Amino acid sequence: MTAINRSALNRSAATSLLKKIQEGAKKPAFNNGPDNRFWKPTVDAAGNAYGVIRFLPAKTEDTMPYVKTYSHGFQHNGKWFIEECPTTIGKECVCCAENSKLWNSGFEADKEVARSRKRRLKYIANILVLKDPKNPENEGKVKLFSFGQKIFDKLLAAMNPPAEYGEEPRDPFGFFDGCIVKYKQKKLAGYPNTDDTQVEAAGDLYDGDEDKLMAVLEEMVDLNEFLAESRFKSEAELTTRLNKVLGTDTPASHHNEDEVEQVAKATGSEYGASSKMDALRKKAAKPVEEEEAAEAQKPTAKAAPKQEEEEDDDLAFFRSLADE
Repeated sequence: MTAINRSALNRSAATSLLKKIQEGAKKPAFNNGPDNRFWKPTVDAAGNAYGVIRFLPAKTEDTMPYVKTYSHGFQHNGKWFIEECPTTIGKECVCCAENSKLWNSGFEADKEVARSRKRRLKYIANILVLKDPKNPENEGKVKLFSFGQKIFDKLLAAMNPPAEYGEEPRDPFGFFDGCIVKYKQKKLAGYPNTDDTQVEAAGDLYDGDEDKLMAVLEEMVDLNEFLAESRFKSEAELTTRLNKVLGTDTPASHHNEDEVEQVAKATGSEYGASSKMDALRKKAAKPVEEEEAAEAQKPTAKAAPKQEEEEDDDLAFFRSLADE
């Protein structure tokens, strides 16, 4: 019998998954609600949390082992807007559209508002909990896990390690020759931080025991449920909800009267409107996410770390407030 080259097999799996991820990166991508299927380690009084997990493969061959989702969560005049962003499934979002208008108004105050209302990125995947010191009853269970870009980048690094490291590419979502993730959370400048999370090489899950692996597969959640169109409000519903939170039929710009007056004097109209300028603005306008992505590449002076997107407060809690 010909021996299976596990190293070559794993290298091929990692390369194939990396290609799928790169192809899917251009596609729009949703946020988990209150759901006890999700694993979230208990945080102690100092803001620390720890656990060991293993990411699991796609439930079916024609899907990815994770879904990429977007949501909005902000408060205005005591009211909450907590909604899934339709861009997750490739549709237009009224909140994103209003953010783009604010961002391109030319006023810094509007940009600040747009930043506070921008869509937030989350990934959702199936995991196996290997160690949960605060909740040992979770150990050995299949759970869903919501995480952000930092942890996702660590998984990508395992699939495509720098050549100078001399490491073999690994499939961090694989049953065979996969990886374990030592999840470490701490409080940094008042916000949760997962920089110390480590992705380490591991052997076959359950030593390749087919019966146990099949049991895990059966427990896994079909992630397509998070992309079902029924989970997202229609454009009309989102518009009504947004206007209710903002208290206006047309979300207003948040610059002050002095700024408006200065612009009016310089341009001859309240918002600098003219056919030529309108054409230029439309041509130059970019969605707020693209503008902020460009700004993020610029070197900045030392500042207190901002709250990570993947470590935002659980929007499930805020959603409950919004529904009250």
